Amino acid sequence: QDGITGKYKIEDIESGAFDNFAFQIGYQPFMRCRQQCGYVLPMKNDNPLQKNPKFEKILIKHSKKISNMIYEYMDKGKKVFPSEGINGIENIIDEINDSFDFIEDDVKFVYDNKINKKVIQNYKDFKEMLINYNFEGKKVTIIDSYDFKVSKDIKDEINFSYKKIIESIKKPILIQPETKEYFINKQ
Repeated sequence: QDGITGKYKIEDIESGAFDNFAFQIGYQPFMRCRQQCGYVLPMKNDNPLQKNPKFEKILIKHSKKISNMIYEYMDKGKKVFPSEGINGIENIIDEINDSFDFIEDDVKFVYDNKINKKVIQNYKDFKEMLINYNFEGKKVTIIDSYDFKVSKDIKDEINFSYKKIIESIKKPILIQPETKEYFINKQ
């Protein structure tokens, strides 16, 4: 917060202002990151962890006995590799992964925003190039929209499985005092 206007300054994580601060991965529709207490550590600038006094290297000697103990403690892996709610639609996920179908609006967006116009001068040529692309025998197709059929029962099952995540979002997110102080001073 600046002392003149009282407004908070927003810093982008890509700015480098948060380098070497660990942030818990936020809430998302995938349970694994939350259950594994995953963290992201921005490192935009060249500040190796070896020079950061907040981090230290810990060496752990592994053994089959220790690995089995951890595996049992983690409910045979279920505590860190939970059953995702989207497991009921693996066939659709596989279909999407194996697909070379792209939506026309997305293709147009890529052409307008990412393609060097000196190399490919018009959208029609870009689209033609994509359609003629062949990857391991698969052809690219450009479509108006996706139409993946998911039954109401499966949708209800997925929604129910994510109910726990929604409930957990209502709990407060904790921040370490030194981190909170840094953010307040940084603003």
